[in-house]
Amino acid sequence: MDFSEVGSTWRSVPSWASFLIEFGFAWPAQPGASRRIAIVSMPCDSAAAGLIVLGAMRRCLELDDANDVGSHYQRLLELAHKRPNGVSLRHATLPGCFVFDGFDPNRNPMVKQPRSKSSRRINIPRASAMDWRINGEAPVAVRNGQQVPNSQFYAHLVKQGGNIRPSNLSESHSQICLAGRGVGAAPTRGCMADIRFRVDGCEANLSQLLTVQRWMPGTISRVNFYNARTEEFDRQAGRPQVVIADGDASFLRVVDGKGFEHSDVVGVIHRTMERDRLEAVGTKVRSLRQWYDRDGAILNGLPERPRGIGIAVLRRSQPCQ
Repeated sequence: MDFSEVGSTWRSVPSWASFLIEFGFAWPAQPGASRRIAIVSMPCDSAAAGLIVLGAMRRCLELDDANDVGSHYQRLLELAHKRPNGVSLRHATLPGCFVFDGFDPNRNPMVKQPRSKSSRRINIPRASAMDWRINGEAPVAVRNGQQVPNSQFYAHLVKQGGNIRPSNLSESHSQICLAGRGVGAAPTRGCMADIRFRVDGCEANLSQLLTVQRWMPGTISRVNFYNARTEEFDRQAGRPQVVIADGDASFLRVVDGKGFEHSDVVGVIHRTMERDRLEAVGTKVRSLRQWYDRDGAILNGLPERPRGIGIAVLRRSQPCQ
């Protein structure tokens, strides 16, 4: 695999980028239910957060049940109960929009077309839930062998990676979350797009490989995006397993943020920012040590950390029995 940054010439993937991908790949595999928080310190501004997300996403491509099908059906049930205004659905093959219309005798959601002359109603059992999506959101799964774009790149990302489950390439997943820069989604995407990979003559940039829905509309999404400026997700999903926060403002917003209380958080900062911002992150990390202990287990087995990259990992302390 070849690598290029900000339009530079192609070269082998540098050690710093490879290490960050490996770090992300190792994170979801760590055992234990205790929440973890990490700070990754970089010598300069970079797309480091996106590379960590890419590694974590790559790991989940190997796992059983790493998809949103079950949570999607549960969400349809909840929406069928609430019937919120402005929410409609689309089917994978049927034309038009549908709205919720009660439940069938088995308590599966029922839908209908509001402006149709037909009185036909359709039920949505769990087995066919992935055929339906909320209007305006990415599909949960696709049929007919379609896959995420650029799928050939993922097999080359980590040296010790296992086999990718083909079904995961055609089903959305929301457990890995990228929290964008405090200045907004567009600058975050621009930074990610500056990193390019090449395999067998094919090219893709980092923003494309992350499959964020709003960056690649209509495709399967394996990464949820949180806009730290507007405090909104790009699509509705359950609580993420791990949030990788791009920058100090994003990290400080997420680490104590509502909805992230039980999510792991990896904050990526660079040491060239203003001193007061660095001090704010340091103050936050010191305050966390009242409830968290140092935990370097995730670093075991990783390649040697490149010079200039610092990592501190904390794990929530177990209460005394």
